Amino acid sequence: MIKYVVAKPSELSSSQIEVIIRLWQIEEWQLLTKKEFEELFYNNEFHLLTDDDGNILSVSRINYNFQISVSDSVHTIAELVGFVSQNPRQGHGSLLFRSIVNNLTERGIEAIGFCEPVSRVFYEKCGVEIFYAHSRFIKEKINGEWVNNSDEDILNLSLLERTRAIITGLTASAPAYLISG
Repeated sequence: MIKYVVAKPSELSSSQIEVIIRLWQIEEWQLLTKKEFEELFYNNEFHLLTDDDGNILSVSRINYNFQISVSDSVHTIAELVGFVSQNPRQGHGSLLFRSIVNNLTERGIEAIGFCEPVSRVFYEKCGVEIFYAHSRFIKEKINGEWVNNSDEDILNLSLLERTRAIITGLTASAPAYLISG
């Protein structure tokens, strides 16, 4: 039986953390200790699908540190990141994604995600609203310069209408600026 689990970093076992880090394939995180992992992701929660033996089938995290500035107003919006499945095309990703969206919606948490064009079909099949080619309107500071976000699309996981209007109102001449992520 597949189980949906929401956990804080401190609630994850060392072996779960090892699997998550391996699945994410981010080189500088490969040697993180459990304590370093917990510190790095202190304001995040992890959403997992596990099998009967507790093995991770699919994982994502919700980053609660994501803040953008739009017209001198700061907006904190939860961000879906690190979404990956152990064995793609088994249905675990779509099940986890729907579970996350339902969980966030039920808890009244506004959240977005980002995706590249290659992932659009997956998210379209999941029925999530996609703001196509809109992430370029969120500027990130890299090496002291404001540059376009490297992803292409913004996913509306659970935005309220007023926040949705802010995101859809972003343009090249009226961008948002990532101030914390």
